[in-house]
Amino acid sequence: MNPIDGSDLAGVAADALEHGGGTIVVGGPETLTIRQIAETAFAALGKPPRIRSLPVGALRAAVSLLRLFSRHTSELLAFQLAVLTRDMVAPATGHVTLLDHFRQRLAV
Repeated sequence: MNPIDGSDLAGVAADALEHGGGTIVVGGPETLTIRQIAETAFAALGKPPRIRSLPVGALRAAVSLLRLFSRHTSELLAFQLAVLTRDMVAPATGHVTLLDHFRQRLAV
């Protein structure tokens, strides 16, 4: 995926309002995997990455089992699983990288 910083997105939204809108597909300047996003968060904190992975099949099984006890919770987990297992790359826009964004947020 290519996450976009709020300030970059605001510029795109302002341009769309000024020039007439419609649907706009927009992403940030860099494309990253979920693991790279996690590694970037640790880098911003200046800490070594501590990342654990779970097999997708095990998570799907957990969704099915959880459905027996809590439909709402199982649907939330199913949504998160869908987001994490699909490519979501939009045209690259903006200038603020994810590391820059994390560092700006830490400075606040």
